[in-house]
Amino acid sequence: MKNPLIIVSFFLLIFSAHISYAQLKQVTTQETSAQINQKEEIKQKLTELFPRLGNVDIKESPIAGVYQFWTGATLNHVRFQDGHILLGELYDANRKISLASEAKNGKVKEIVEGVDQSKMIVFEAKEPKRVINVFTDVDCHFCRKLHTELATLVDAGVTVRYIAFPAFSRDIPKHISVWCADNPQQAMTSAKEGKAVIIKTCGAPVEETLNLGLSLGFRGTPQIVYDTGQIVGGYRSAERIINDLGLGG
Repeated sequence: MKNPLIIVSFFLLIFSAHISYAQLKQVTTQETSAQINQKEEIKQKLTELFPRLGNVDIKESPIAGVYQFWTGATLNHVRFQDGHILLGELYDANRKISLASEAKNGKVKEIVEGVDQSKMIVFEAKEPKRVINVFTDVDCHFCRKLHTELATLVDAGVTVRYIAFPAFSRDIPKHISVWCADNPQQAMTSAKEGKAVIIKTCGAPVEETLNLGLSLGFRGTPQIVYDTGQIVGGYRSAERIINDLGLGG
């Protein structure tokens, strides 16, 4: 016959384990509820302070008590305590790098890769090795200068994908005409040579891509986005771009 004391002890152990698990689950739930409440409170305060932010998605950061959210391709870090909000960048002191800057390349890459190629004017490399996306304005001096070096890029294996970004001229109809041309590549070259553009209309998403560039924080032109997500603001020579992409001799 089994020892009744052993049986009783066994059931007490099971009951104790059950209570401990229930208590742990309750604490975990309470912590999760506290985090949810904190996120909602931060969102509310941010909306009150910065109405233009809209409905931001607050998430936890690698640091306890510090939260993060995206605006366009910018990662912001925020801490809320005692009625005060601290808003800015979070740095990894050991690696000496801004976590926002580190995260930005990945976010920009994701956003730009999400742009359908039908919304671009593409100059394919003869033997494609790398891709650059250029937010361009056909009237911008440095956009035109970069376009004169297009053959050098294409010959080196760099496919160039133009995205309409008339932030310089604000001439949306002209860009629509280029994008709607029977031969958009030829129309792009003609426009950047200062030649007259035949007026055309179609469903070219020029305003859409303009707003996309603005949401990424772009202001001037050109804005070059490498296939790694790295952003080059302003003109950069074809030779330097080729070297940046690891295609130099």
